[in-house]
Amino acid sequence: MILQLFLGLVLIAVLFFIIGQEKRRRIWSVLLFGAVLGLLYAFFEQINAIGINNVMYTWIPHQTLQASLSFVPIGQISSCLRIMSLCFAALIYLNIIYKKEDYSLYINNFILLNFAALIVLLSAQDFIQLMVGSCCFTIIGYYLINDITAKIKFIFYNFLAEMSLFMALAIVYASINTTSLTALSRYIEIGHHKDLVSLLLMCTVFIKCGMFLFQNQFMDLKRLSLNRVATISLFSSPLSGVIIFLRILPLIQAAEYIEAIFIIIICISVVWSIIGTLIIDNIKAKTLYLNMLFYAFVLWQMWGGGAIFFEKLIYLYPALLAVYISFLFVSVSASDEICISQMGGFYKRLWGNLLLSLIAIFVFVGCFIKNFSPSSAWSFLFIFLSLCAFILHGMFLGKMHSDERVEALLKNIGIYYWVPYIAALSWYVYELGIWSQKEIWIILGSFILFMLIVPIQALLKLAAIEEIQNADILHRIYMIVFIMPLRLLGRVLWLAIDFVVIERSIIGSISHSTAFVVQGLQKIQGISWSNYLLMLLIGVMIILLNLGWYIYG
Repeated sequence: MILQLFLGLVLIAVLFFIIGQEKRRRIWSVLLFGAVLGLLYAFFEQINAIGINNVMYTWIPHQTLQASLSFVPIGQISSCLRIMSLCFAALIYLNIIYKKEDYSLYINNFILLNFAALIVLLSAQDFIQLMVGSCCFTIIGYYLINDITAKIKFIFYNFLAEMSLFMALAIVYASINTTSLTALSRYIEIGHHKDLVSLLLMCTVFIKCGMFLFQNQFMDLKRLSLNRVATISLFSSPLSGVIIFLRILPLIQAAEYIEAIFIIIICISVVWSIIGTLIIDNIKAKTLYLNMLFYAFVLWQMWGGGAIFFEKLIYLYPALLAVYISFLFVSVSASDEICISQMGGFYKRLWGNLLLSLIAIFVFVGCFIKNFSPSSAWSFLFIFLSLCAFILHGMFLGKMHSDERVEALLKNIGIYYWVPYIAALSWYVYELGIWSQKEIWIILGSFILFMLIVPIQALLKLAAIEEIQNADILHRIYMIVFIMPLRLLGRVLWLAIDFVVIERSIIGSISHSTAFVVQGLQKIQGISWSNYLLMLLIGVMIILLNLGWYIYG
């Protein structure tokens, strides 16, 4: 059944790449959306009953280096694909109606291929398919980014991640002589270089998920449109990083000290995301920082066991996407304004948008409470809701900061936006049975109260400080901690080694020796009777030596 879905997604994407014209892109996009819905309906309603359950095609039939293209529905993959299909269908529809997206057919085709890459990664049974699936996410994410600076940084970081993954799995293969993911326990028992493998794989996951030290690849996405920001930050390389983390978690945990490193990086990432969400004015940047917080929480929860991703975490994705889309709605209604400092007081004119935002928060809280009983996980919920309250307060409450043109054009989001939005969330709420949760109303009420009273004026003043808004703090840390010491060391080595030892000693000695020899030869070759006599004596000596060797040899 998964094979049919994979082939269907790839064929539809290729077909629309071929027939897509410069004109009538939105019409082709609508046809694409209909084809996707038909395929998903067939998959979940019809093919499930009659489809092939297990497909494995061996394409490297080597005795030890065996690689198979696998489409095996392991565990809860089917339910995972059901949730993800809702998200990808919502993204395809959003790209069709979002007027700022001029290449809806192009981006939607790549979203389909991204869904197909997810199937490849989820179904991987060996190292090679795992690496192929990971690379597919990198390549597709590269083409989804339409800003050259962000594209270069994205591919650079992800290239490092792919190389780290390749190197680590090559070391594992050298120890156990098999590429099967089911044989990882053998490596943990008899393998070598476990610390190196753990560090390399941890780097792979952190780079792909955009954790601290590697978040710059996503911060540059704020140059893109909001729909692309949501797509790439939530469903591109971070999603592949989580799946890789899920499949190779035993290898990552093989090193004794790796847990300490993991906790430190996750905690710093959480703090970094909170600070960034509060002080950066751009809505896209705030969305990216919220996404960083979310993936830090996901990795934290999965450390105890990867099964929690399929059992609980996967259900948060549609709700989180709804929160991001609610931010997009406000931007569209405010003439594509993306700065919180240029909003405020929108509740008077955009009461419908405010209601949609609260519905998204309601669904997110309900999904969270449904899957996580009161525990330490709730600390993430309170942090996330507090940050969302700051954002919504800056958008809808307080004093109006927008200019006259934006204020005059304020209008609640159109029917093509909010009707499918409410319909999809209502179906999701019904499927999960969120209404029965009593705590959800208490938390939602507390969220609204906090949103009303939260002090935000001091933070809005930071929006006027260009040095804070545009400062790349991590770049400065790199320069101070790494680059400046290396430059200083290079300067010292240049003065001590290159200038003193090499130039003054070695090269200087060779130069003086060469000059001495040249000067001696010049004197010998000069025109004088002593030089003629010397050459004559040398010639006679050579003749006598040769005669002696000839006679006595």
